[in-house]
Amino acid sequence: MGERAVDIDLDATSTSVRVSSTGEFARMIASFRGRHMVVDAPAYAGGPGEAAIPPELLLSAVGSCALGMFDLICSRDNIPMRECTVDIRSDFTSQIQKIHGVTVYDKIAIKFIFVGISLDQARDLVNIYRATCPIYGSIKVASREVNIEFEIK
Repeated sequence: MGERAVDIDLDATSTSVRVSSTGEFARMIASFRGRHMVVDAPAYAGGPGEAAIPPELLLSAVGSCALGMFDLICSRDNIPMRECTVDIRSDFTSQIQKIHGVTVYDKIAIKFIFVGISLDQARDLVNIYRATCPIYGSIKVASREVNIEFEIK
């Protein structure tokens, strides 16, 4: 498998999202490709926290990018991955951390659980993800620490 990524023309790739206030305190609507999602400011910051909150959406994007990439690679390369789950956690300490003058996460921990593939295949998939996923790259440079673990079941 090597370090080949998914065949995507990144020069032709763009994504647009519109987020609008709703008139309800700290509640927004995110709109993309004709779909809409309610987003709340987190309860720990004084928002309602009933709908998805921005950190959950960020971590969901990190995991979804990985699993989508793994499915595409496994299909293309006939890798027998039956299932993959990813658990992701972000942490702040009581001290706000800054990199280049902006607030960042202290730590993001990512754990993949693969079913149906070998340890070497899992390692290759994770390495491709690290090298080619722009969402992972964005959190990697904007976090003090990002750890990735994986296991085979």
